[in-house]
Amino acid sequence: MTATTKAKPTRTARKKTAKKVKKTAKKKVKKTAKKGEKFPTLDERRRKIRDRYDNPCVIYEDDVEPARPATRFAYLNRLLGGGIKRFAIIEVYGWEDSGKTSMSLAMAADIQSRAPEGYNHVVMVNFEMPQDYEWWRTLGLRTDSAHFTQLRPRSLEEGIGDMADLLESGEVCCVVIDSVYAANSKDSKKMLKTWQDPTKGGQEGRGGIGTEARQWGAAWTAVKGLFVEHDAICIAVNQLREKPMDGGGKKKGKKSFTGPATTTPRGHALKFYSWVRLELKGSVLTEEDGSMRRDVDGRQIRVRIVKNKTSKDQRGYAWYDLVRGFGFDMTAELINLATEGGIIHHKGGGHYTCGKRKIRGKAALREWIEGSDKVRRVLRTCVDKYLAKVEVDDEETWDVESEFLEVQE
Repeated sequence: MTATTKAKPTRTARKKTAKKVKKTAKKKVKKTAKKGEKFPTLDERRRKIRDRYDNPCVIYEDDVEPARPATRFAYLNRLLGGGIKRFAIIEVYGWEDSGKTSMSLAMAADIQSRAPEGYNHVVMVNFEMPQDYEWWRTLGLRTDSAHFTQLRPRSLEEGIGDMADLLESGEVCCVVIDSVYAANSKDSKKMLKTWQDPTKGGQEGRGGIGTEARQWGAAWTAVKGLFVEHDAICIAVNQLREKPMDGGGKKKGKKSFTGPATTTPRGHALKFYSWVRLELKGSVLTEEDGSMRRDVDGRQIRVRIVKNKTSKDQRGYAWYDLVRGFGFDMTAELINLATEGGIIHHKGGGHYTCGKRKIRGKAALREWIEGSDKVRRVLRTCVDKYLAKVEVDDEETWDVESEFLEVQE
């Protein structure tokens, strides 16, 4: 028996069937119109989506943005658009002894102080294990059980799971992860067993490359929505590592070995998910003439904004002095910004002029500012106007200052 095959429809037959489909579709539309059914418009659909969630997923340009928690770092606030944006993911990375943890905890303390009571809990996922509550309190962090929780997980999965569980309460305002590189996954323990006894796990170190990077990629994908849902800010501390770059031979006049390059470990997921990336670099504290300061023990921290999706000022630098046992020296930043904005005039030989006051030496200037709350308040007001790019009215400002300058004299 021979199998019979159907003949393919001709071109005219295909056209007829297409016309029939169009006619039936038109009839269906007419029927719905006759019944009085209305298709929801775009505005109605958007309103329906907004009403479905507590935090709306449809955002309009004229929606009022909640106030950003401002940190103690005035110049950094301006670069970030007035403060830290809600539910942002911030990566703070750098070399050793560059103040990464101190900067992160100081920012968390400022977020905690500006959050409403009952919703100002800070969670620290401590993978590196050292703890110094006294130093954390010096930075301004409230470490009592009602406002602070420290997690010391044994693995990456355990830490992320416990952190997500605490976020679900809705009372957490900030999460500090210290640090991304120190977290080890459960799969890495299997790799360790193969190193200890290669006969049980096959070849030595097999299957262990990129284990933490894959786990962190899955973790950031899973938890990034929790920060938006519960209006919390994440500050992730990371480290820097060197990797040798191979120029690939003598191409374009380059040598075969071009030297070490830096990278942040544990994959590239955090680079993409973070809204702000801050690179920290520490150096010795210096005097006005450039010599090393010997009266205090500390570091000068240079903060470089590598990535910024929260402000029109995409890049920038800021410098801060971190003194051991004291914290961040905000008076030094106030003097630098006031001098930069023309509020304090610096002449040669260490002569400073502030309104009607003439001061000799930076130490005397610091003592004068720290000795009066009124002076500090007036300077802070002028610096805020300068950072907001508002012209400072010298006459009005320093008329207010002249009221208490006589008291200082």
